[in-house]
Amino acid sequence: MTTYRASRKNGQAIIARANCYSGKTLHDVYGRFSSAKSRAYDWCMRLYQETDKAEDFHICSHNTYGFSVAWKGELDGEPIVRFETPRNSYIVLINQ
Repeated sequence: MTTYRASRKNGQAIIARANCYSGKTLHDVYGRFSSAKSRAYDWCMRLYQETDKAEDFHICSHNTYGFSVAWKGELDGEPIVRFETPRNSYIVLINQ
């Protein structure tokens, strides 16, 4: 997992990607999807549900091979944006 500050260029880029919206569920973005995508979505949903004060879970982007999701929440009392891709996990600290 990589952590960035929102005030830094990398953090701003992740936030911009996280602000995109394709849908809330796999059914919103795929006509049919594999069991691997379903398991990945369920894993992301569990992370979301475990995040303090989580809100705004959504799919940011998708293609044939995978999808990315994002949501807002808190980590140790600090506001964050969480961004999950097929290969990486990011946390952007909003107040730092």
